[in-house]
Amino acid sequence: MDELAERVKRAAQSILENERLTSGLDDDAAQCLLEWGVACAERVASETAGMSASEAEEAMSPRLRATRRLMRRVRRWLMAPLRDAQTSAAALAEIAAQAALIYGSAFAPPDERQLQGMARLHAEYVRRPAEAIARLRALLEP
Repeated sequence: MDELAERVKRAAQSILENERLTSGLDDDAAQCLLEWGVACAERVASETAGMSASEAEEAMSPRLRATRRLMRRVRRWLMAPLRDAQTSAAALAEIAAQAALIYGSAFAPPDERQLQGMARLHAEYVRRPAEAIARLRALLEP
């Protein structure tokens, strides 16, 4: 296996082996969140093609940390008690901030209307967390 492929594999494993990222979620939601996290980790690692091991580590570290933060914030948003749309939108803005770190220049931040729309549906998403994760991913992923 070449160095880049090994780097991608290690990045994905770092997400898959961290059970705290999905603790408390039902199986479908956990799987959906893991798929998103692994896709982010693989993307981050793939973008280090041609870098030395030390350069790659320096480039990947903050973005992989942002991936884990994004996953934890999504989990907390879904598991939080029902709240007003403004508080929920603030939590979603924090999630979007992590997405900006992960995706870099490819990231197009959602506008306030999109965040408010997701926030207003918080009560609905509590009952269907896998769908919430999929919709949030679609909103934030380039």
